[in-house]
Amino acid sequence: MESKANGEDFVAAYNRVVKHLRAICKDRSHESYPNLVARASRISNLVRRYRDDLLEYGELRNAIVHDRLSPQEVIADPRPSVVEQIRRIAELLEKPPTVIPAFSRQVVTVAAGDPVSIPLRIVRDRGYSQFPVYDQSGRFVGLLSERAIARWLAHHAMDAILHLNEVSVQDVLGFKESGQDFAFLPRNATVFDAQEEFAGNPKLEAILITEAGAAGGKLLGIITAWDIVALSQ
Repeated sequence: MESKANGEDFVAAYNRVVKHLRAICKDRSHESYPNLVARASRISNLVRRYRDDLLEYGELRNAIVHDRLSPQEVIADPRPSVVEQIRRIAELLEKPPTVIPAFSRQVVTVAAGDPVSIPLRIVRDRGYSQFPVYDQSGRFVGLLSERAIARWLAHHAMDAILHLNEVSVQDVLGFKESGQDFAFLPRNATVFDAQEEFAGNPKLEAILITEAGAAGGKLLGIITAWDIVALSQ
């Protein structure tokens, strides 16, 4: 009975997956399952992440269901771990986790004209390492990171005295490496969208979350590379 239950549960989850793949592809022509996975993986980060698993599950479905006798007649026993994984993928397709509320948090910002001693103090006291920077008009101007601060300190290492209260955040921003080290995502972006942002840009320090993903919006949260690493553990 357990064997039959595993097979039936697998087929039920597989059918849920197929339903959502068709929805992603807007498919009404009953395209083959491998083609559905291929098309959906070009559209959905989530499908792309599990593409190989989904293709294997398609082959497994054909092995455990005897179509010639009955479309749903189970003739093999999938392992419980496999059933659990395809269920999880089906659940993710039905309700993918979004960056809000997953990374909802108060974001500490600094002003371009602030002395660099302010973010340095926050780094020391609270362990934060990325700070969105805004000018006097409230316009986003960049991301101040520990890496930029370290480059600035290295450049001035031979100076006799560093008066940190006389150095502005804007001055330190000038020592950033070239390349985009930040990105914006809307609150309804998925966690998988965030993972792909980091995977596609090795210089990315942080993703800033606003309502619509615009730089001028109110900050709702922040995602760092360490957050992404933690998700994979």
